[in-house]
Amino acid sequence: MEKYIISIDLDGTLLNDNKEITPYTMKILKKCKKLGCKIMINTSRSYIRTLKYSKQINSDFVSCFNGNYLYGRDIYINNSFDNKIIKSINDIISKNDIGVIIETLEGSYRNKKNEYKFIETNYIEFDKIKLDNIYKIFVFSADIKYFDTIINDYDLKVEYDTINKVYRLLPNGSDKVNSLNYISNMYKDYKTISFGDDVSDYNMIKDSDIGIAMENSSEYLSDVIFRTDDNNKDGVGKLLSNMFNMDVNTNYKNVLVLDCTLRDGGHLNNSKFGYKNIINIINNLVKSKTDIIEIGFLEDCIYNKDIARFPKISDAEELIKDIDTKDSMICLLTQVDNFNIKNLTRCKGKVKMIRVSFHKGLLDDAIKFCNTIKSLGYICSLNPINFSGYNNYEVIKLLDCVNKLDIDYFTIVDTFGTLTNNSFSNKLKLINNLLRSDINLGLHLHDNLSSSFSTAQIIMKENSRKGNIIIDMSLLGMGRAPGNLKTELLMYYLNKYNNKYDMKYIYELIEKVIPKYKLKYNWDIDFRYSISAFNNAHRTYGEYLLNKGVSFNDADNIIKLIPNDKKDRYNESIIDDIYNKYRRNYVFR
Repeated sequence: MEKYIISIDLDGTLLNDNKEITPYTMKILKKCKKLGCKIMINTSRSYIRTLKYSKQINSDFVSCFNGNYLYGRDIYINNSFDNKIIKSINDIISKNDIGVIIETLEGSYRNKKNEYKFIETNYIEFDKIKLDNIYKIFVFSADIKYFDTIINDYDLKVEYDTINKVYRLLPNGSDKVNSLNYISNMYKDYKTISFGDDVSDYNMIKDSDIGIAMENSSEYLSDVIFRTDDNNKDGVGKLLSNMFNMDVNTNYKNVLVLDCTLRDGGHLNNSKFGYKNIINIINNLVKSKTDIIEIGFLEDCIYNKDIARFPKISDAEELIKDIDTKDSMICLLTQVDNFNIKNLTRCKGKVKMIRVSFHKGLLDDAIKFCNTIKSLGYICSLNPINFSGYNNYEVIKLLDCVNKLDIDYFTIVDTFGTLTNNSFSNKLKLINNLLRSDINLGLHLHDNLSSSFSTAQIIMKENSRKGNIIIDMSLLGMGRAPGNLKTELLMYYLNKYNNKYDMKYIYELIEKVIPKYKLKYNWDIDFRYSISAFNNAHRTYGEYLLNKGVSFNDADNIIKLIPNDKKDRYNESIIDDIYNKYRRNYVFR
């Protein structure tokens, strides 16, 4: 990777208007140092007024007084005013009663008793100042003409501070670019990147390999092409984060992966995996260090050990009694209209978590389920089916009810794979702001729009909550076509950051066990499922038209004819009727 000397101005650039470096930007700079970059503060400020910021970011180099004093492990540039110049300037100040601030290594001093708001100074009689230690002079005068002769005779540098409305007098050769070039010569194999906002930064920016002006820059930097956000919006941090592909806001340690192959994959084969396959899948998921393993449905049925559906907790416990689940949590999912909650027994074994799914009209039943589940000692997640079908007002009303419940997780369930990234980000912001702070988030995605992986990354990046995030997945994406977020994909991605999961056990499952189901049930994506998703319709409508051999164009037309209030739950008589009427009236293409 290319290494950079990163040269950064302070005021209006690295510092926000409160004169602070934000925690976000400090994290970015810390990561830049870990990548081998050299950080240099390059400011017009004095040595004293720069020290605390240098310590905060542990900068490698500091250039202050507009490039006149550069130090790191040693002092590299020390360019103060000549004593003769200071005596001449002092004479002009005294004769014309001009207010000034003189900056030295020890501090900043004013010759007037009234303080200046933009800089902390001490009042002192100038004849008491050491003349060999002055690097910059602020001149408070509407006209700099009094100094014209001395400026010309000694070739002094003059800058006008557009923010504080004051002139700056600097020694001959003063320029931040001098410090940048000095360090660049020390590290010849490094490229340079500079950030600034005003005239004193111009040459530094122009002479860098990459020169960046802040969005809040003065007109003096109008011809600088590259721009970043302003100093109050982490402009420096954001650009460096993007440049070096950093991701400091994401806490991957709080991401828990939940494999639901045995449960969601059971929609394809009625959960008839066979006892040996069920045990093999659970064992390998445990060995891979999968955080949560959902081993099937909790529903009213007759128990069969070859089927991953359980009428009682004791049946699930019997199935896994010989499995050392180690740090993996065992989970079941129940749907409120498929299970008698009175049959639930107290949590005493390896099944620690129960997730409750419900359709929009059955929230009251879901609340009763959650209350019972928690009272019996289980971890509880509330999973509203087709959350993508809720409008923002419905989301807010749902969250109002959720906040009154004693639950551990609230799971966003994109049942039909209809969430676009924009819609998801919008709903996530609502949840982050309105969901009770002690309730964790979950995410269950279907891949109708081929976007489940990118949506998972959004929740990891944009989630502002402190708790855990559960993300559902299944091996090879097994589930009703077009499938789910893939276990192997998410685990491999997370291993880039925490190296937690042992992929060889996942590889064994996706090479030797799951492919036979894939061959038989094929859950590959077909664009008819995407058409259903874009129209907020149940994925089975797309499947119906796929099985009928309907073209994409006709499928698009037919799905748009489904009444909005019938889209979220599949109704075969409705799609039959629409399909037959369409066939009579149009020639299929």
